[in-house]
Amino acid sequence: MSPGWAEENLKVIRTLMERSTVYRRALAPIMIYVGVMGLIAASVGEWYKLWQLDKFAMYWLTVGLVTMAGAFTLARRQAIGDEEPFWSPPTRRVCQSAAPLLCVGVFLGLAEIFWSSTLNNPLYNSDPTHPITRLIALWLMCFGGAMHAVGFFMKRGIKLFGWLLILAGMSLYIALNIPILVDKMPAWPGGVPTPDRVGNLLMGALFGGSHLGYGIYLYFTEEKTEAEETPEEDPDGK
Repeated sequence: MSPGWAEENLKVIRTLMERSTVYRRALAPIMIYVGVMGLIAASVGEWYKLWQLDKFAMYWLTVGLVTMAGAFTLARRQAIGDEEPFWSPPTRRVCQSAAPLLCVGVFLGLAEIFWSSTLNNPLYNSDPTHPITRLIALWLMCFGGAMHAVGFFMKRGIKLFGWLLILAGMSLYIALNIPILVDKMPAWPGGVPTPDRVGNLLMGALFGGSHLGYGIYLYFTEEKTEAEETPEEDPDGK
């Protein structure tokens, strides 16, 4: 482990702990703003009867983006008022930790807009008959986010591994809506082709295979400690 890397992480963690009270106080107006926006958006959505899945997803994604922009504006104003840099190392660390699962949320919303699982979308009708494979895709994305979070206490490789799992889950989720791929899948006895038929194989390949591959990579790229690199001296001086 590089001393510089460890020292930098300790410095960021120390700053976060020392300023936790300040950050907590700064969160109050942001949380109030987000809460009010959520209540207003809920009332508007109910008033206009935005109940179809694709419209529901598009509406709330838009609300989320607008609300996030407002929250960042409030945070920036607070930083300017306190004469502090807005994009500080602790802020970057917090944003990086939240980014993967925020991306997953945006992706799932967009997926329901363009590939609505209710078959109400006339542009890209999807087939909602693959629940096992959809579950695997969601598991991959959530587990990838967890691995990315763990990476903030380790070297960057685990964060990249988390992103790869998230991208694999997104790809699998999209593949469910491509007939040319689904039609090549095996079928249940007397049924239609579905990737659910090979769900266990998908779990083995995507979870088991990815972890095995990453473990082998770690094994062969492990950095030696100073004790391992320094040869033992012969007590007889030979």
